[in-house]
Amino acid sequence: MGSKNDCTVELFHSFMSVPCWLKHILVWINQHQTLITGGLALLAAWWTVRYIRKQLKQSELQVKSQMAQSEKHVQKQMDQIEKHKDEDKKARNVAARAGMPKALSDIHGYIDNCLKLNWEVYEYWKTNKNLHGFNPKYPFPDYPLESFDKVQSIIGSADKNDARVILDFINWAQVHRVRLEGWFPKPNSLVGATSRIKEHFHSSFFDTLVLKKFADRIFPYARYQSENIGEFCTAEEALNDFIFFNIQAQIDDDLLKYIEKKWPPKGLSRME
Repeated sequence: MGSKNDCTVELFHSFMSVPCWLKHILVWINQHQTLITGGLALLAAWWTVRYIRKQLKQSELQVKSQMAQSEKHVQKQMDQIEKHKDEDKKARNVAARAGMPKALSDIHGYIDNCLKLNWEVYEYWKTNKNLHGFNPKYPFPDYPLESFDKVQSIIGSADKNDARVILDFINWAQVHRVRLEGWFPKPNSLVGATSRIKEHFHSSFFDTLVLKKFADRIFPYARYQSENIGEFCTAEEALNDFIFFNIQAQIDDDLLKYIEKKWPPKGLSRME
């Protein structure tokens, strides 16, 4: 027999003396083995879930890392493509601008002849109050289509703002030509009230002057003196161009006021 503090339990089909506290633990385990088994199962499940979550998180981080690297690689390729596009656009722009100064010089000559012709007809009309017997000193100017096409060819490689200015220039030149051809071959068709005929001449002067200032705006760009096409000049600066056109006759106040009122030209493209 054991001491008072010992308890006797049967282990391995034999009797051996163990402390009471251990006996109680063993008895408790025996009585609650279902609960203990369930607890161990829950613990195992929790550890499994925790492990799986850890693995999933690691996999997610790995996938995100791979996606980030992939996106970085794709972005790098896109940047290279855009860079090549920009370089190609710049190269085309350089090639297109190479012939622009000569084209604009030819257009300037055409505009000069248009204004001289306008002024000659206007002076004759002011003196005679009609155009009967009018024999122009200057021939009807030929439209420099090739030069305008050369300027127009830069639209595809120019910046958005510059492209719209050039497009406006080409459109204005075409409208100006149609109006000029509409009356000059038959100047005697200009009949009616004096005020109406005078306004017709003023409008023709205005259209030609606008065409001249369009060309002036583009010249520095064509010569690489400016990265972009500048703005329209003031009405005062535009009127000074009458000196450039070598018009010796006195310019009447009505024409000056008409141009000042209409300047700058309306109906052009507007940037968004």
